[in-house]
Amino acid sequence: MIPKIIHLCWFSEDKYPEDIRFCLDSWKKVLPDFQIKLWTKEMALATGIDFVREAISVKKWAFAADVIRLYAVYHDGGVYMDSDIYIQKRFDEFLEKRCAFFQEYYPIMDPTGHIDENGYNTHKTEAVPGMGIQAALFMSEPNNAYIKELIDEYETKHFILEDGSYNMSLLAPTVYALKAEKYGYRYLNVEQHLIDDLVVYPSNYVGSGILLRTEDNFAVHCICHSWDDEYLKQKAKKEPFLIRIKVSMYNLYCKLIGKSYHKEPKTFKERLEMVSSM
Repeated sequence: MIPKIIHLCWFSEDKYPEDIRFCLDSWKKVLPDFQIKLWTKEMALATGIDFVREAISVKKWAFAADVIRLYAVYHDGGVYMDSDIYIQKRFDEFLEKRCAFFQEYYPIMDPTGHIDENGYNTHKTEAVPGMGIQAALFMSEPNNAYIKELIDEYETKHFILEDGSYNMSLLAPTVYALKAEKYGYRYLNVEQHLIDDLVVYPSNYVGSGILLRTEDNFAVHCICHSWDDEYLKQKAKKEPFLIRIKVSMYNLYCKLIGKSYHKEPKTFKERLEMVSSM
């Protein structure tokens, strides 16, 4: 049985922004019986993991959190959630499992040429486009072998390389997926029961972005790739077009029901309300 502990990483001394408070409030509202364990910078450094120490030294909080989330769940058991996870409904049925992960899936990206007809990776050391294992939310009993292997992967690496550059190639969803291949993981958006009671569930349980939110999701990851400056630049060019389409449709919907709506949604709350109304 997975314990009712939610692990939260927050390493900066900044206050929670409005959007993060909105997400954390959803945890407390929907899951009032869960303990929330906050992992601070001091607690992260106390693990003695070089990759974590180096990432924190240059304020690359998300990369340090990639390791601490695993460390926390391995030692204590429980649920890890990114601070930008919005909880829509309870997920008690998953707590009955020994270890539960969720598929990260982007349908607009084509994995053709990277997987065979059975979903196995044909490029053993490379990421599969649009497919991976969700790192923003997972849960497990303590001392899980798969999670220990993931920790070991980071413990052999450095975040600051010899030339002074940063090792930002270790993207958690890809690391998780590649390591899960030996357990029988396939790059298919279906429920998979793997070796050692590791279960990977399809993406409909955890939405990989606000625009991909559905009523089936028990959680929505409101920001994807927020650690990646170059990705955000590209996203800033593309996403406004999608948002404008949604806003135009929503404005039409508001006119039909006699509701006034004019502004473009900016906060998580506004964007979730817009998507849920469509």
